[in-house]
Amino acid sequence: MDVLKSISLERLASTQADYEVSRLRDCCVNDGFFYLADHGIRLSLIEDALATARQFFALPLSIKKQFGQDRQVVSPKTCRGYVDTFGETLHAPTGPDRKQHFDMGREAPACDLPFTGPNLLPSDDQAPGFAMAMLALQHEVMSRVVPALLRGLARSLGLDGEFFQGFFSDPVLIQRALYYPPSGSGAGKHTDNGMFTLLFQDPRDACALSAFSQGRWIDVPCRKHEVVVNLGDMLMKWSNGLFISTPHQVIHRASTARVSLPFFVYPNIDAVFTPLGGDATVACQQVMLDNFNSIWVSGQGAGRAREFA
Repeated sequence: MDVLKSISLERLASTQADYEVSRLRDCCVNDGFFYLADHGIRLSLIEDALATARQFFALPLSIKKQFGQDRQVVSPKTCRGYVDTFGETLHAPTGPDRKQHFDMGREAPACDLPFTGPNLLPSDDQAPGFAMAMLALQHEVMSRVVPALLRGLARSLGLDGEFFQGFFSDPVLIQRALYYPPSGSGAGKHTDNGMFTLLFQDPRDACALSAFSQGRWIDVPCRKHEVVVNLGDMLMKWSNGLFISTPHQVIHRASTARVSLPFFVYPNIDAVFTPLGGDATVACQQVMLDNFNSIWVSGQGAGRAREFA
């Protein structure tokens, strides 16, 4: 049975991190997926977020639609809000995904920059505890995990540990709550578009996530106290193809619903970088806009989805 490696965030941040950095590099070059242990986020925060997400998706459709993409004040509207079943297509040959989702981001004043602005979240009367739990988990991810993981990734590329920090002084986040109905739901084959994704799964749910790495599909079950990390297309570009963004999919056949919480992490919206060893620059904003156009406008799917049959 193929098993993905586990990387300790605590050891990556220690004064004797060379061995863990080497292991992280191996994961990024060969699998593009790994588990992150010793991340420091309290289990109770994760459990609260998963529980209130289940409660949100159980609300009447009339309430959930009050937070639909058409109500959002950010650009593009498709980066925030509630989307009902069959509303998103990640892999065109598979067709629309049988799932629901709710997207939010880091809170910011209304502005002209894409993927930036205020959230439209349900009140405590509408969805008790949901907004508070989501924001509490967001704070821990963005303050405790993201900076430390960026340092580890920089070192694994042979760079100074602080290399990425200037590009992430005001990062973009797409934080998603996902609901997969029982008995036949999922998400089509795709890659993620950002720098990396952190995925919180519920250990009570059957394994439904798989990743295609080194020519085979690997199951990615939930491990209590660990978070799944997968690399995105932007880091693949930045590393000039050394690190890989791995195709993955969700096929949920269990008789009970599945809930998960992915955090899609991107650099500052105005960041421009040069791939390592390259000379042509890449604008993060354009990479994100191209991906959203592929999903929501042209219907070609997410990330490098069109490369996969």
